Amino acid sequence: MSTNFGVNAWGISTVVLAIAALLVVVLGGAFLGLDGKFVEGTPRWIAGPYSSLQQCGNIVAGILGFSGLAWSNFYKALTGAKN
Repeated sequence: MSTNFGVNAWGISTVVLAIAALLVVVLGGAFLGLDGKFVEGTPRWIAGPYSSLQQCGNIVAGILGFSGLAWSNFYKALTGAKN
């Protein structure tokens, strides 16, 4: 049971982080004007994370993708699943 807990916790945290990153991008995109800049009155709590994800989007996607791939391989090894 303890090994299942670790694998499940890793998988759930990866999914939660991916959903959070997507939510920040969608919410931040709602405040963008036609010139790609934030419109007046944009909350600061969304502008900062959106700008960070915009600058480092490939790194965030790579980390989340690698984590998901590693989780699926660990889960496959744990359950003994075959191709």
